[in-house]
Amino acid sequence: CESAQRISICEKDSELLQDTKELLKGTLGQFVKAFSLDALNPLRDVTTLERPHLNQFIHPLIDNALWIFAKINYISGEISLQGKTKVMADGVGFLNDVSNYQIVCMEGAKLGARKKKNVDDDEKNIRSVIQLFNHIIVSEAKERRQIYTGLRIFGATAYKTELSLTMLDFRRTYRLFEVDSFSLPKDWVDMLNFVFMYEALIKWADNYYTAICPLHERKFDCSTQKEKDGK
Repeated sequence: CESAQRISICEKDSELLQDTKELLKGTLGQFVKAFSLDALNPLRDVTTLERPHLNQFIHPLIDNALWIFAKINYISGEISLQGKTKVMADGVGFLNDVSNYQIVCMEGAKLGARKKKNVDDDEKNIRSVIQLFNHIIVSEAKERRQIYTGLRIFGATAYKTELSLTMLDFRRTYRLFEVDSFSLPKDWVDMLNFVFMYEALIKWADNYYTAICPLHERKFDCSTQKEKDGK
């Protein structure tokens, strides 16, 4: 959308502000175009979107946030997860280094799906992030590398226009946290939802910096990441 592309990024801006503007430029236009359809706005009646709502709105949000704030390569589609069990995910984020470990797992339901599908996706996502966590630990151990105790795996589940963003770590047992959640803005009157949406995405994606940089400091050039204040 032309209005979103006119957002200017200045060198005087802080790195956080530059990244935030870049995220807005990459994702805001799709919502503006939908809102401009007025009565035909597909977000007003989410049942008309079905599966494409993931491709039109949710996947681009995750893709842009992960790349801009953490240089994570996110791929959407039926992706096979790394690990012992053959499991497919609707989206996967890869470390941007030679290991190509999967560190993000996303599940999304069709908009017409029943509530039970949302519960099933949450349970599947929990199993999936545990599998990815174990795969990295086992792989690092086989290479006789020191295990990074601060490892975290990140998950996302979408149901209708709701998106939940999670994080898993291990402290004697697996611990799953909901980093944040939000609803997609559906019309111009939902402008406050944009604040909640971008705040949640930035908080979630920004967590990757501390999660992945120490893990592969031997072979992953952390200078390619944005330096974050106080880290």
